[in-house]
Amino acid sequence: MRPVVDRAKELTREAKPERALRTFLAELMDFQSAYHGISDELRGLAVPATTELRAELESAVREMIVGAQRAGTIRADLEPDILTDLIGQTVFAITRSDGGLADAYLTVLMDGLRPAKTEHDH
Repeated sequence: MRPVVDRAKELTREAKPERALRTFLAELMDFQSAYHGISDELRGLAVPATTELRAELESAVREMIVGAQRAGTIRADLEPDILTDLIGQTVFAITRSDGGLADAYLTVLMDGLRPAKTEHDH
């Protein structure tokens, strides 16, 4: 799990927030799909090292979300913690039911995270 956390932090430093989030989520889905047995075991594991890594991962994703909200590329009407949980649960579900549609699911998820257009945007 350490490489996943490190990659999230790397993307946070090196890419625009929305691009970092999309890239990371795609890579996370690939990882979870390939290692879903391990992901399932880690999900229920409450040992200190795993708990710390999970907290670091959530923090990195939250940082991407906050940055994208500040940039106006992700909706700001939902709190970052809610979006972090929503995204995490959605990614978990997608990796369990993929059938080769991960990119399509991710596109719909990212579209749903965009701010609503206002009348003067049309």
